[in-house]
Amino acid sequence: MTAVIIILIAVIAGILYQHLQGTLLRSVMTIFTVISAAIIAFSFFEPLAALLINRGSSTSKAASYWQPMFFLLLFIISFAVLQAAASTIARKSVTVDPLAEKIGKLLCGAVSGFILAGLLIIVLDMTPISNNIPYQRFRSSNPDPEKPNKALLNPDGLIAGLFGMVSKGSLSGRTSFTTVHPSFINGIFLNRLAGDNTINLVSSPDAFEMPQKAAAWLAPSNIKSGDGTDVNPKTGHDLIVVRLGIKRKGSKFSLSQIRLICNHKDDESFQGPAINVYPIGYFITADRVERKKLGEKIVVLEREHKTKVKWIDFVFDVPNTHTPALVAFKQNNIATVPKLINTEDAPAVETF
Repeated sequence: MTAVIIILIAVIAGILYQHLQGTLLRSVMTIFTVISAAIIAFSFFEPLAALLINRGSSTSKAASYWQPMFFLLLFIISFAVLQAAASTIARKSVTVDPLAEKIGKLLCGAVSGFILAGLLIIVLDMTPISNNIPYQRFRSSNPDPEKPNKALLNPDGLIAGLFGMVSKGSLSGRTSFTTVHPSFINGIFLNRLAGDNTINLVSSPDAFEMPQKAAAWLAPSNIKSGDGTDVNPKTGHDLIVVRLGIKRKGSKFSLSQIRLICNHKDDESFQGPAINVYPIGYFITADRVERKKLGEKIVVLEREHKTKVKWIDFVFDVPNTHTPALVAFKQNNIATVPKLINTEDAPAVETF
């Protein structure tokens, strides 16, 4: 409901502003300034937030607000500067048929308001608040990442998708936003699914690690769940084991805060669109997997931290057309997954 209100208010405000203050030329330029400011916000909010998160403040609840705060500030500042420049350029009036001008300003106001609504919703999507604000994208009890609910007209998804198209080849050298953050809106909603006063949405860089070698392999065919039933992949999928090292600073999380980012097997350059895959559980014995719902809280107790790192073998149900490339822990940490090793070469299972 909150998202619908934001959309309606933003669209109406955009229409009224352009009707009372603007010309058709200024209305068109406003759309471009809103889009440009959004691109700037998307491009730089993560590295700027990381400057504070990586200074040891990730354990505080305030750390979960840095990313949405920087996103909003970057947009506001960029829009103000670009809009001032656009107003200077568009001082001269352009003669247009009065009816066409009215209709054009109406449409431009609606479009700019809709884009603004999408950006505001994205800010709320990243903020550690109730899962039904600005709207409930997933059920808290048992979410299905492949079946998200969407806000009216899906403004946040459309804006994130637009930036993904624009960013192709411009981030991390040759890596696009959609490669590092596939299904961005789904990811940030699922990341805060189990958020409470004890689980942060972000983590410090040393909260988890990947093994240098023997980090991922095809699961053996005889594994069972905790109740003794067979654990089988979906049709056209493979069960893949990925070993993660959880440190004390990352000891509280949910399975929805772990994303295995997989690219197509034919995409050797890792420049195309990727997909997110979430764990179905983790090994509790050498041949048994504890299946968990994505939103359940996982706590690595102090007694589990006998060494610096607690290694946990998570199980993922991955389409057999894709292969693991990256793993993301919470909203801000990503590590490279080493090449899959053969099942027979896999190390002994790390139980949890």
